Amino acid sequence: GVLNIVSRFQKTRDHVVVCGYSSVAESILDELQERGVEYLVIDDRPDMIDYLRGKGDDVMLGDPTRRETLSQANLAGAQAVIAAFDSDSVNTLVVMTARELRESGQDTQFRIIARVEDEENVEKVRHIGIDEVISPSTLGGRMMAAKVVESGRG
Repeated sequence: GVLNIVSRFQKTRDHVVVCGYSSVAESILDELQERGVEYLVIDDRPDMIDYLRGKGDDVMLGDPTRRETLSQANLAGAQAVIAAFDSDSVNTLVVMTARELRESGQDTQFRIIARVEDEENVEKVRHIGIDEVISPSTLGGRMMAAKVVESGRG
């Protein structure tokens, strides 16, 4: 199974590599499915891999902070890599590794997107040279506040 996934994704183009399964990652996967975008989930927890495989997701057990793991996911052919773990520090390591691979490879134009929960870390992660930093809790809070303000103007 694992070799089949790696082999298939070595030939795949324009897929998205999602590193770390979390509630945010679940929303990402739902959106990618709705849009018909192929994706590969990489996680280092065997129980999570079993769960996702049972749902029919393409998954790979591995540590996405390691170059070898990300290389197996064919980042050169991917449109993006998303670091979606619940941990800002793990996500930072994932994006640093992805950036290293992008800078050292040929024809590696994939985007790098990181989930960051702690507002203090947003600028730090932005400075390491990635394409997008998203803070779901900050975005959610701002959206809820905007709804309150908008509804009060009725």
